[in-house]
Amino acid sequence: MDVALEKGEWLQWPASHHSAWLHVVQNAWFASNHRAARYGVNDVAHLDGARISTKSGFFCALGEAVNGPGGYFGSHLDALVDCISSSFGEGPPVKIV
Repeated sequence: MDVALEKGEWLQWPASHHSAWLHVVQNAWFASNHRAARYGVNDVAHLDGARISTKSGFFCALGEAVNGPGGYFGSHLDALVDCISSSFGEGPPVKIV
């Protein structure tokens, strides 16, 4: 059974739990046959950094900005570069605002 996540759901947890949330989202993302890539068609992702206080929180917010609630977009800078630069070889690189 799939459970729909709400935007910003990861923010209900304290910052010390953001790495655990990122790990759960990552596992769920790959278990559903997704890759760490951009699935949306938008070439601009709007990232609200007002409540980001950890590296894991940044990647939680980025995954959500690019792929919607519960979306995953990598968890380290090398993955970030790969994901920003392509969407399975289709479309322009994503711009993060």
